Amino acid sequence: MSLLAWNSRGSGRPSMMEELKKQIRVARPFFMFVMETKCSVNKGVRLIKRLGDFESFVVPSCGLSGGLWIFWEKSVVVDVLMYDSWFIHCKIAVQVNGVKECFFLSCVYGNSKSCVRRLQWPVLTMFKPNNNESWLLMGDFNEITCPEEKCGGKPFNYPKVRFFLDMIDDCELFDLGFVGSIYTWTNKQNGRHRIWERIDRMMANEGWRSRFSGWRVHHELATSTF
Repeated sequence: MSLLAWNSRGSGRPSMMEELKKQIRVARPFFMFVMETKCSVNKGVRLIKRLGDFESFVVPSCGLSGGLWIFWEKSVVVDVLMYDSWFIHCKIAVQVNGVKECFFLSCVYGNSKSCVRRLQWPVLTMFKPNNNESWLLMGDFNEITCPEEKCGGKPFNYPKVRFFLDMIDDCELFDLGFVGSIYTWTNKQNGRHRIWERIDRMMANEGWRSRFSGWRVHHELATSTF
């Protein structure tokens, strides 16, 4: 079972589409989440069709910023429960080793402004399932959780990330870790002005961790898969 999350930083460019096709061929995910598509619903649907015979759901960009896609294999059932410009919350039913498995999935693209993110995180607490149901979150949260997840720039600021950490605690989530480079984003500046951060991640509750064994998260450029 494989999922893929990708920050496209603008969909439609031939180089981006080719790289995404390559990642799909290699990882063979049954479900894909693409962020920062910067395109309309109609354009998003057309571009997804170029990638394969997938079902899809598209959240349009606001002007030239944002935009989310999710698309999935036709053998998978995806029920979109709620969405906004920065998240898609859904329920997934998929066959795993011949057994039908269901879990909740929240695909997240946190705002670049911390003052907006602190208003976003309480929304995720509303999705916390009852009765130990399985819940997975993935995407670009635009937030770090500790000093080790940042290199360069201003020192780690706990008050700035406290709202994110409080959400993780309130939702009883566990970071699923990763294989590969710790950093998933850079400001691409030169020398002492360069900043590296780990802002992309996968998190899950105990119900998901105990139900699905052998998972592994890989950092591949702007991609996270497990």
